Amino acid sequence: MTNKKIGVQNFRIFKNYTEFELRPLTLLTGPNNSGKSSLTKLLLLLQHDLNFLNFDQEAPALESFDSILPWGSSDGTLKIELNNTIPVLNENYFTEFQFRHAQVSDLSISSSEGQLLRFSFDPHATKDLFKRGRLYINFDIQAFIELIYSKEILVEGFRFIEDEDNDVLTENLAPLKDVKFQSSLIVPQDLDIRNLYIKTFDQFKKYHGDAYLMAKEWRNRVLIDEINSLDKNYILFDFIDQDGIPQTFPNDLILEYQKEAFFNIELDIPRISKSNSFSDFCEYARKKCIIHVKERLLSKLSEEFKFSGIARETKLGNLLFHHTLFSDDFNAIKDLEFIGDNLFERLYFKETLFEQLFRISFDLQDYIGRFEYISPHRAHQKRVLANHSEYEIDQIIVQYSRLVFNQKEDFLQKILNIFEIEGDLKIERFENEISVIYLERRNRKISLADLGYGYSQLIPIFLKIIILAGEDSQCTLILEEPEANLHPDLQSKLADALVLCLLVFPNLNFIIETHSEYLIRKLQYLTAKKELNQDQSVIYYFNSDKYVSREERKVKKIEITSTGNLTDTFGPGFYDEATKLKFDLMKINKEQNN
Repeated sequence: MTNKKIGVQNFRIFKNYTEFELRPLTLLTGPNNSGKSSLTKLLLLLQHDLNFLNFDQEAPALESFDSILPWGSSDGTLKIELNNTIPVLNENYFTEFQFRHAQVSDLSISSSEGQLLRFSFDPHATKDLFKRGRLYINFDIQAFIELIYSKEILVEGFRFIEDEDNDVLTENLAPLKDVKFQSSLIVPQDLDIRNLYIKTFDQFKKYHGDAYLMAKEWRNRVLIDEINSLDKNYILFDFIDQDGIPQTFPNDLILEYQKEAFFNIELDIPRISKSNSFSDFCEYARKKCIIHVKERLLSKLSEEFKFSGIARETKLGNLLFHHTLFSDDFNAIKDLEFIGDNLFERLYFKETLFEQLFRISFDLQDYIGRFEYISPHRAHQKRVLANHSEYEIDQIIVQYSRLVFNQKEDFLQKILNIFEIEGDLKIERFENEISVIYLERRNRKISLADLGYGYSQLIPIFLKIIILAGEDSQCTLILEEPEANLHPDLQSKLADALVLCLLVFPNLNFIIETHSEYLIRKLQYLTAKKELNQDQSVIYYFNSDKYVSREERKVKKIEITSTGNLTDTFGPGFYDEATKLKFDLMKINKEQNN
């Protein structure tokens, strides 16, 4: 999975913009009360719906929108930034969500070169009872057309990766200009946008799965040919008078009007639904945007040249607004015995390039994956576990006992071996209401409660990992102090167990709040030994406020290099405390000897 970035400003300790890169193993460390939990609380708050912030969730334990704003903040806006969320845009683009009163009020798509698209919503702009408010849209249409001309838009492509048994087909996004084609694929000489759907449909009826691969390749070839044939004048519309005669206007003037027409568009938003979410507004804007742009262009031409007629899309305009060449759904059609050409077109290629640009996800899970959270209070010393309990271990045991997953016993045994826990973990269920968990060791049953509190805190973590891995979906597990009640030796072994998890279950990522120097030092060692790739882990150190200065930032990003070294130091008074005490003791001894 490509590492994802999330930026935040004006949330709890993050008064200034702070960016986090989420890697398979992301560690958050620092002194007590330094704000380590702020990031995990943010992720849990955002994970369900970016339209609205839900403060009724139990896990983040946040009261209200006002309570998450930094103390003394004069700006009542929370800003969240995600990178690369639009299907046709590359990783240089990012999406910024601005929240006011727990709802999105502004949304923008930008790159380092500037803003491409922005939506701003004002609920008080209209007093019409049938209107929700007004949406303002700024779209740098020329910048987007340049992406088309340069073939920088992203498209799906395919490549084969060889493994021990057979070739594995993988789908990936790449700029159109860099797409690689299969040399064995025969492409009809007369293939163009007009007959792409029909020819692909004919092949689909014969070859089914092969047609799915072929359609992507044909689409990409058609796109390249179409873009190569365009006039590079950036003009999206021709103008036809009332007699059906095309009218010619100076190109530079039309480009100026076109730019103005896409800038500061104002749309009164009707009451679309009870929720009236920002995603609803974006969808409404997509449907109305081009109509509004044409009206503005025609109004300008009428005002300046007394022109009366219609605006009709040029070849470029058709490619952008009308040709449905994206967002295929093979599963929707593969089981149908017969479908007509038009239905095939609607199901197989569903969206235009313009629609792809407006396909903004308001679900953080689409971007990062699902989040699960395990608190530090995950276990107890009771010998009998009930289905309904305040402790997480009770529910985890029930879920694990019902799990059908071939790898679970082998993986769990490897984990027990890492921690030198002798025996086989067994679970007995009674009346589907209670559970007893124990280790079977040489025909003896040893209750988990007899192993010590540290082990009972540890076991639920890895049972939960197995449960999540069996679901075979991308998931990030948030662990709070997994080293709690563990001896330093076992804290070090925790690093070995986590590296094993990354190896066996690549669909799982981890965010870990920790105070354990032994865990971090062991990860350095494993990285130096090449058992953990340096790009698989990252450390974020949270400084105490009293140490924050120009030299010492509130949050420092620290990476483990390929040699096991750290790219930065931890803040004052943290992992150097033992060394400081040793020198203080030496100083006292020296003074006493004198």
